[in-house]
Amino acid sequence: MNRVWMASLVILLSSIPARADDPVAAARGVEAAVERIVDKVVPAFVFIGGGSGVCISEDGWFVTNFHVVNSPQGIIKRWRVKTPDGNSWLAEVVGTDTRGDIALVKMKEAKDRPHVDLGDSDLMETGEYVIAVGNPFLLGRPDCRPTVSLGIVSANHRCEGSFDSPKNLQGYLDCIQTDAAVNPGNSGGPLFNMKGELVGINGSISPRFGNRVNTGIGYAIPSNQIKRFIPTLKEGKGNMHGVVDGLTMLPKESAGDGATVGRVKPGSDAEKAGFEKDDLIVEVQGMPTPTLARWWGVVWTWPAGETLAFKVKRGDKTIDVSAKLSPLDEEEKAKQKPYLGLRMETSEDGGIVVQGVSPESPAAKAGVQSGDVIKSIDGKEVKDAGALLKVVGEHKTGDKIKLKVTREGKEIEVEVTLEARK
Repeated sequence: MNRVWMASLVILLSSIPARADDPVAAARGVEAAVERIVDKVVPAFVFIGGGSGVCISEDGWFVTNFHVVNSPQGIIKRWRVKTPDGNSWLAEVVGTDTRGDIALVKMKEAKDRPHVDLGDSDLMETGEYVIAVGNPFLLGRPDCRPTVSLGIVSANHRCEGSFDSPKNLQGYLDCIQTDAAVNPGNSGGPLFNMKGELVGINGSISPRFGNRVNTGIGYAIPSNQIKRFIPTLKEGKGNMHGVVDGLTMLPKESAGDGATVGRVKPGSDAEKAGFEKDDLIVEVQGMPTPTLARWWGVVWTWPAGETLAFKVKRGDKTIDVSAKLSPLDEEEKAKQKPYLGLRMETSEDGGIVVQGVSPESPAAKAGVQSGDVIKSIDGKEVKDAGALLKVVGEHKTGDKIKLKVTREGKEIEVEVTLEARK
């Protein structure tokens, strides 16, 4: 261990008698703990391109930053990655979250791989020791030895980004700030607590004077956010960050007493949940939200489809509200809407003629065929394709609808279970 660092640590510990009667022994204890953790976690490290990653399962799933697997030409789907044991692996990017700057990658034919457990990033406290592992300036790739640095949590739940509007959400809205040395090449690499648990993925730094080098301010995406998005990333889905549909927050920082509701759209999910204009949202999922930045920080770490609990102050009352998050991005919103999977045209004789059925669509699974003439939906007559799609759009995925169709002169009823687009 570096002698200068060791001397600094001895001075630091000797100034805090309550921690140890013998500062040298305490420093050696820290050194031994770091060495044990490094021995435990380094085998799970992954070298990928010009960045880093970390394996989270024995069958080769690993996490890195989206910006590590992205390029000016788009996402690079297939990679040749290396591990500290000197082996190389073919790997494929399965899911990416461009807004959250996370990518989930799978090493092919991997089994019994060293991997790490995801810890609880919400428990990290300012001043707590953390260990960063990475490939700064590509130093580690030639000999398959990643770089290790030790630091502390400078702040937790830091908002390092823009949240002036839902369309312009940028950066890390909830992250761990650390002074552990991270540099270009550390991107996608792990941040560990002193139990050897993964608490964050290092992805950003605050440089000075235009130099992309460590200044003592690095940011890690919290493990709790990553945990919540892994299931959708494994399914190949992307930007699943959510908002409460119809809820508009005042675009200003409050005095620390809560995030203020500026508008509630009539008929929206927000109105149905019970939000009102000028409500102060003081908690989300039990996490205090004294400012708009913190409100976005909490909501940002949960994917669309989750139902969150909100604590609201309204006058002298405190009210509990629950609301389901809707997809933030239009592309994902479209995927969440139910669909049939039909090409149709309106018949001159009345009814809707099916021109084609998409393979594996809800209609195909229900047995709808080309040439069928749809007469009604749920017992209500439909005269054109637009009317049929309007009725379908009023349902949600998982709902069952009944179509009455004419096929070869016979009238039959078909039950369709609506699904979202894949």
